[in-house]
Amino acid sequence: MNINKTLFIFSAIALSLLLCPADLIVGGGFAVVSVIFILIVIKCGMIDAPKRVELKELTLSFLAVFLLLPVFIIRWSDILNPAIVSVVGLLLCLLSSFAVPCFVKPDYMKVSISSKKLGVTDHLTLLIIAAVVITLVSTASPLVAINANCDSNAIFTVGRSMLHGKLVYRDIIDRKGVILFLIEAVGALISPYDFHGVWIVEILSCYLFLVVTVKTQLLFVEDKKDISTFFTGVFAFVLYGCSSFANGNIGEEYSIPFIACVVYLCIKAVGTNKVGIRQTFCAGACTAAVFWMKFNLCGAVLGIALFLLVYFSIRKDGRSLVVSIAGMLIGFAAVTVPILCYYHANGALNDLVENYFTANIFRDNSGEQIQSSVGYLDTLERPFLVLINYLAINYHMLVLFVIGAVYLFSKNRTILIMLIMGFIPCFFFAFMGEKSFPYYPFILTAFTVIGILPLNLAFVRFIKQYSNAKRAVALAISLIMAIVISVPYMKSTFFYGIPKEDYPSYVFSKRIEETSDHSLVCYGFLDMGFYTYSHQDPRMTYFTTMYNLDDYILEAQRGYIESGEYQYVVTSVCYEIEGYELIEATRDPFYGGLCYLYRKV
Repeated sequence: MNINKTLFIFSAIALSLLLCPADLIVGGGFAVVSVIFILIVIKCGMIDAPKRVELKELTLSFLAVFLLLPVFIIRWSDILNPAIVSVVGLLLCLLSSFAVPCFVKPDYMKVSISSKKLGVTDHLTLLIIAAVVITLVSTASPLVAINANCDSNAIFTVGRSMLHGKLVYRDIIDRKGVILFLIEAVGALISPYDFHGVWIVEILSCYLFLVVTVKTQLLFVEDKKDISTFFTGVFAFVLYGCSSFANGNIGEEYSIPFIACVVYLCIKAVGTNKVGIRQTFCAGACTAAVFWMKFNLCGAVLGIALFLLVYFSIRKDGRSLVVSIAGMLIGFAAVTVPILCYYHANGALNDLVENYFTANIFRDNSGEQIQSSVGYLDTLERPFLVLINYLAINYHMLVLFVIGAVYLFSKNRTILIMLIMGFIPCFFFAFMGEKSFPYYPFILTAFTVIGILPLNLAFVRFIKQYSNAKRAVALAISLIMAIVISVPYMKSTFFYGIPKEDYPSYVFSKRIEETSDHSLVCYGFLDMGFYTYSHQDPRMTYFTTMYNLDDYILEAQRGYIESGEYQYVVTSVCYEIEGYELIEATRDPFYGGLCYLYRKV
């Protein structure tokens, strides 16, 4: 069958509709961007049309596109009849099958290492973009009067407490990794009783991710001018403005620069067939950093490591295999051994094992409780079902995954297989538990890097023919489109304009200041900033409630209250607490429930 440009255009539009979000405003912007991109691709000659396509190619194309159908059905079934959505989705799959073979041009793409390095202007551009993005999307931003997010507050409270001498897992309990708390301690070092320091740390994390993204793209181009640093930065608005970013200051957010760095180093190693101890050491250290933030986020590294093991074995490259294993282990040990030694020296090694490993594995999302209640088969199936649901919500990931996969399929299938090997265990381990939270899929952002590359190449090829003034206008338009597409998904916008006087943590902090004793118990309740905004560290081990450990924690917290050593108690339920009187009740603008403050009589 012969596919001409007209058929390609209609087929490409069908493919974009298959990926389009089910939102009138965002969907409209996405449709405009898609049509513009299709026209740019045609004008730049990045497609192979007209093209003679065999039935086998069309069949394979349909099977690949058909994988998008479940996501399409889930996305649109909320606003349209599921039967109609299914039929329309199937028709779009059939029509879009003609476009995919035209994108697949048999042009092997080599990975090259040259003097293509980022200059001062590039770094400054990415840093400014990171600052603007984080300021708009994070609840740690100065644009938000009070950060009331419970997860963000809990880890910040622990990080600040560590800075002030407490040892997590022994003196203060939380189940996340020690490096995540050390990152929070850096923020607390800058600004201990508000989130301005955390805001700066988030900007640096975003900046590092963008730097790795640009460096990864440079591996695939001959000239640095073939891509635009600014255009790459524009995608930060889409990636960080998605719903999976949630409110920011999460382990997934701080992990993606490290995962992206591992991906970059492995692409470089496989593409150039050069493996050095320095790069494998760096990959091992990055893996350890992620492991000591949330160990279930290391799935990507496990998958890529398995690929490299098979890859070097097939090539009979024993040297590269040995260097890879040795470098990874040494790099991992360089981060891990000091942590273990420090806890051992402080007599808290058992506390670390109990609260970080045992509690997370056997009492949390992926442990025995889950397997006994839903069965092993459901536990194995669930990550795939959750992935489909999350991709329906976070359409930006789906789009970039598809673009990157199609591009690598035509350019370098070895690297494509390696990334798929990393992607599957990445989401599998991240989503394996019974519970699921909106920020879980944000770790997959590390795999969107390649999807940005062909978009960047097409954009640069298109604007090269115009004057500098018109190029600046094109860059400005791309930035505006990215912001328009992202704003509806930014959860931080909900907090814009809400005065600090409306937040329980601020109102309670003013009442707590009325006495010289500020000691506080957050009873059966998540820490929403009560310790931070009242300028204190928790004086107890179990300072906040946690999932699946509530009974154990509540018992300990009842003991704190009964001891009479604490001046104030904060709850989310109105109790009769012996020896305490209710002095304040305020409705939280984020969660919607009432918060109660008690003072010791």
